[in-house]
Amino acid sequence: MSILKPRTRIVYFRVSEEDFHRLVDLCPARGARSISELARSAMQSIIRGEQGETADREVVETLHAIDRTVSEMNQNLKRLMPASSTSDNGKDNA
Repeated sequence: MSILKPRTRIVYFRVSEEDFHRLVDLCPARGARSISELARSAMQSIIRGEQGETADREVVETLHAIDRTVSEMNQNLKRLMPASSTSDNGKDNA
């Protein structure tokens, strides 16, 4: 069972008559019992979306850091490979 947070703040805004009727029609389609519930749900989606964008940016930054690390490791391996090949060649001939 979910525990409802008390709603203590009120937000007012005006809409046109046409927008009001669209919102009324949209409520059942979105599963909202009222325009207030529809508006709360929309605002919560926006807030979650902004938080998701921050998380997405962090993921992208982490992926870039991983990519740089892999590139550096690749360069180091390429530098070591010729030295390793030369020492292996000497061992095979002995």
